[in-house]
Amino acid sequence: MLNDLPYRTAQARNALTRSFQEMYGVDEQRGALLTLSVLSALVQAHLAGGPAVTVQGEDYHVGDDPLLPHVLALAAVKDRYLSTYDQSPYDAHGLIQQSLLDRLRPSRRACSAPMFHSPLPTQESP
Repeated sequence: MLNDLPYRTAQARNALTRSFQEMYGVDEQRGALLTLSVLSALVQAHLAGGPAVTVQGEDYHVGDDPLLPHVLALAAVKDRYLSTYDQSPYDAHGLIQQSLLDRLRPSRRACSAPMFHSPLPTQESP
């Protein structure tokens, strides 16, 4: 029997990319970058002791929860993401990552600092 995980993973990834494209009105490349950004944050959270990111059927799951409803809830930060992206794509992706992580672990929201996004220190001019 052939392993269909690569196909199912591609389907799950494409569904997230399309969701970002539709929610934020961005092109496919930027939708794919948003998908990569949130998946990277989830894998890093898993490595830090959080729930695993898996593919069940043709959908991503975090622990037992489907990921897509949490991603769709990120529509609430659309305007902030878009305005931040114009200034700093790095900060905009950090906003999306942190917003998703906050949704997935609300009990830690009060004490959570951005886990995967920290601005580089700036040097002051003499």
